[in-house]
This record gives sequence, C-alpha cells and structure tokens, in this order.
Amino acid sequence: MKGGLQSASRRAKAAAYRGIKNLKNYDLKASQINGLIQQFELANLDTTWLVQYRDNPNAKKEYAAKVGISVDCWKTCLCALLFGAYTTSPSKVKSKLDALLEEGGKPLNSILDTLEDEADGDLELLVNYQTKFLECVKPLKVQLDIWHDWLLNKWVPAVAYAGKSGKKYIKNPTGKELCIDDLQAKYKVWKVKSKVAAFVMQGQEAAFIHALTNQSVNYDYKVIANEHDGLICIGTIPDEAVRKAAEMSGLKTPTLEEKPFDLTEIEELMEEDDGTEYDWEESISD
Repeated sequence: MKGGLQSASRRAKAAAYRGIKNLKNYDLKASQINGLIQQFELANLDTTWLVQYRDNPNAKKEYAAKVGISVDCWKTCLCALLFGAYTTSPSKVKSKLDALLEEGGKPLNSILDTLEDEADGDLELLVNYQTKFLECVKPLKVQLDIWHDWLLNKWVPAVAYAGKSGKKYIKNPTGKELCIDDLQAKYKVWKVKSKVAAFVMQGQEAAFIHALTNQSVNYDYKVIANEHDGLICIGTIPDEAVRKAAEMSGLKTPTLEEKPFDLTEIEELMEEDDGTEYDWEESISD
C-alpha cells in the first residue's frame, strides 16, 4: 500500500488498530503554522498574522465564516497557500476558466480548484470566495512572497552543495536531498519556490516525528505508525521525550495533542464489513 496506513481508508485503519490496548493517536499541533513561524523568524519576517492565527482556537471557523466556506475548504486553501500555491486575481478567474475549458477542462490551481468545488461550479460564487479568501490572507501573503523569494535567493545559495554529478543539492533535516538544478530546469520559478517550501516544511515535521519515534526506546511508549505530522503508539508520550526530540530535530516549541479514535465510528465501520457487533471500550481503554 503506497504511503502505508497513513493513506489507508478508514476501514483499513479500523481493522489494523482493532483490539490494541492503550492505543494513542498523537498529532503535531498546528504543525505547518508553527513550522512557518520558525522559518519566518530565520528570514527576519513579520510573524504577526501567523501567531494570532495559531493562538486563536477558533481561527479556522472564524476565517471560514468570513469567506463563506466550510472549515475543511479553508484549511485546504490555507495549506496550499503556505506551500506556495499560485493565486489568481479575482478579475482574471473567468478568463482563466474559459481558457482552460478550451484546453479540455484542465485543472486551475490548487486553491481555485478547491474553491470551485465548494462553489459547486457557480462562477459568481467562486469569484466571491476567491476575493474574500485573498482579503483574509493579504497580510500573510505579503510575507509569504518574501519568504519564498528568500528561500530561493538567499537560503538555497547559502546551503547548497555540489553532488557527484556537479549539480547543486539541498538537504532537509531528515537528510533527504533535493536537486535544485533539476527543479529549475523542469519547472517555472513559482513552482520551484513551492517545491522548495514543501521540502523544507515537511522535512522539519518529519525530522521531529522521526526523532520522537527513536526516543521511544528510552520511554514507555511503542510507536506502531509514523504519520509524518503525527504518530500512533501504545502508551503515553512524556513531555521529556518531546523536548529531546525537539532538540534533536531543531524544531522549536512543538506541541503534541492527543486525538482519540472515534470508537463508535470504528465499530460501525467494522460491523458494516462483517456484521459482527464490537465493543472496543475495554480493549482500547488505558
């Protein structure tokens, strides 16, 4: 299975985790926002919008309401923006749609595609969503554009090294390499910025989770699934292990939050498959 259980269906996960005692599901809280704050600080950029968003527990709902979209739609669009997704001016949305229809209905871009689905194909509503979304993220977008430029023009030249082929490479905290020369030869500048941003951000998260996984040998928790921005384990992860993993990975102020499995939903999914009634409460309780 490509991607392992992280990309598995809910039924597959339910079957895999059924009956495991003391099962814990941990997520790295606000991982992308916190990771970007750390990146902005490295580039000496204004983190005001990000900090306010992170510290407001109702931020997702409030911003989604301002735009008039669902929370899931807001989160998808914001995540795409953080990683450098291309944004289209509302005044150009119709002409872009018309041009793409002539090309056989090719995708727009990650943000517009998401908003178009939310608008159920209503062009006027799509433009309205796009206008309001861009207005909500305007202060953030200014800093993001500067950061993406900084990554490519300042950070990459400072950390790049020559590989055996003579091409330039960069490395993220996990040790994974990315060939900058190949990216620049294959993609437009905005796409290169997007891929470098994703490489850096996802590398930060993965390095922390990997370090936390390795720390399990020193504590009373056993990791059974590494989810890149979270993990599933047996037992409770102590704060000391989190602090040590942060030091090892270089990720600042990570916060883990436990997200319990929806036992009722899992029972229903399992019953749909084989008609058997399950009681998970005893088998998964602490």
